[in-house]
Amino acid sequence: MLTIAIQLTNRTYGACPWDRAHIEGAIENIPSPTRILRAIVSGAFMAGFGESPAMKAILQQLAGAAPVYYIPRGEYVALQTFRKDETGEQGLLYKSGKMNVEPYYSYDADDDTFLLRWSAELSEAELELLRLALQQVHYLGRSEHRAVWTVYLSSVDDEVFNCRPHQNGDERVQMVEVDSIDSLYLAPGVSNSKLKSGVPGFYTISYKIDRSQRSRSAVEDVVEVDSVILKIVLSYLLPAQNAVYWCNKLHKALVQKSPETEKFRNGSLTIAPLYKDLHFQEISLYCSEGFTDDDLHIIDSVRRLRSNSGDVELFVEQAFKAPEQGATRWVSASPFFLALAPALKYGRGGRIRNTGFRLLTGTTFIKNGCEHQALKYFLRRCNVSEGVVYQEVDGFLGAFRDDDLLAVCEKVEEWLGYWQWETRRFSGGEQKEVAPASPIGYRVWIRSELPVRGSVTIGYGKNFGLGVLCAAG
Repeated sequence: MLTIAIQLTNRTYGACPWDRAHIEGAIENIPSPTRILRAIVSGAFMAGFGESPAMKAILQQLAGAAPVYYIPRGEYVALQTFRKDETGEQGLLYKSGKMNVEPYYSYDADDDTFLLRWSAELSEAELELLRLALQQVHYLGRSEHRAVWTVYLSSVDDEVFNCRPHQNGDERVQMVEVDSIDSLYLAPGVSNSKLKSGVPGFYTISYKIDRSQRSRSAVEDVVEVDSVILKIVLSYLLPAQNAVYWCNKLHKALVQKSPETEKFRNGSLTIAPLYKDLHFQEISLYCSEGFTDDDLHIIDSVRRLRSNSGDVELFVEQAFKAPEQGATRWVSASPFFLALAPALKYGRGGRIRNTGFRLLTGTTFIKNGCEHQALKYFLRRCNVSEGVVYQEVDGFLGAFRDDDLLAVCEKVEEWLGYWQWETRRFSGGEQKEVAPASPIGYRVWIRSELPVRGSVTIGYGKNFGLGVLCAAG
C-alpha cells in the first residue's frame, strides 16, 4: 500500500473543480486524483525525469485504481474583493461591480494533513523516484496554498481513512484514465499553447465522506437526543457580555448549513450560553421536538465561528435525552437579565416624569420586575402565554390561568459580582454607550405546577436567552 501525506503549512487549500470557473466560488472539497497526479508529474519534470519510463510506470499504477482519503476537518471560506484597476492616474482604483472571489478551505492547526492511499505496490527504486518528485511539489491546488508532500512510511490504520469510493456518494471528483496518462506530461513553464493547459481524459467517481470519523464529538451512538452541549475551545475565557453575540453567530451558521430545517428557523430551537463565574464556556441547544441524526450532523459540522476580532472553535461535548419525568423546581445556573425596564408611573398629562414604579394589579410586585419577567418567560418556555394573570400567593408572585396555579417565583436575588452591561451605538456619527434595561444579573427560583422536561432558558430574543435554569427537584 502506498500512502502520500500532504501537510498544508498555512492550513488552507483552494482549487476549483475542473468544470467550474474560478469566479464562481466553487471549490474541490476532495482534491481529485487528477489534480494529485498532475502535481506529481510536475514535480517529476522539475526533478528532470518527467518523461522516464519508470515515472510513467508509477503513474500507470496510481491511475489504475481510485485512492482512499483522510480529509481533515475544514471550513469553507470565500473572500470577495474588488478587482484592482492600476491604470488610474491617482494610483489604485476599484471598479464597482468587478469582484474577485477567492474560495478555499481553512483547517484546524492540529488537523492540517491530507492522507491518500492507493492499492499500488511500488518497489524501493520506484519509491525513491516518487520521493524525489514530491520534493519538488510545494503547494496543493493554487500556489498560495503551501504544502509539504511526502511518502508516508508509517503504517496507517484502515479506519483512519474517512473518504472512500461509494456508489451513492455525496462528492464527485475526477479520476485519470490509464489510456490518457500521456496527457499528464505537461512540463511547467512550457510556452507552447498546445501543452500549456488541456484537461486530461477522465471519468467521474463518487466519494462518500464519513463525517463521524472526523468528529471530535459525542454524537456517535446517540439515537434520540433533544439536548446538545457545545464546548468552546479557546486559550482564554469569553466574557459573558459576548454570549448573545456568539449564540447569534451559531444560529446563523446552523441556518446557513441547513436552511430547509424548520426547527432551526422557526424558533423552536433554544440556544443558550452556559456560564461559569463571569464567563461562558459552553453553549446549550435544546429542541422539544428532538434532534434527528441529520440535525446532529449539522450541529456537529459547525466547528468554527468567525468574527473580525477572532474565531471561536466548537465541538459537541455531550448529547443526551431529557428525562421523561419532568421537574417542578428550577433554579438559575447563569445570570438572568431583564428584557424590559420595569414600568414607571408618569406625571400628569403623560409627561415623562418618574413618579415611581407601577405595581401589578392587586400585588406588591413591580410590573416588568424580575419576578414578573421570570415567570413570563418561564411560561413561554412551557408554551403558555395567553390568558395568564399574576397574583400574590403567600408573599410570592404566582401566575394563574382559569384560576389554576401555573408557577410561582419563590425567590430572586442579585447575581453577586456581576457588572453593568454596556453596548456601543452610532447615532449621527457619534459613538454612545447605552446601558440595557437591567444592568444587573439575577438568580431565580421557580416552582412549577407544570412538569417541564429538558433545559429551560429564559430571557429576551427569539432564539436566545440569558438565564439558564437547572432542575432542582
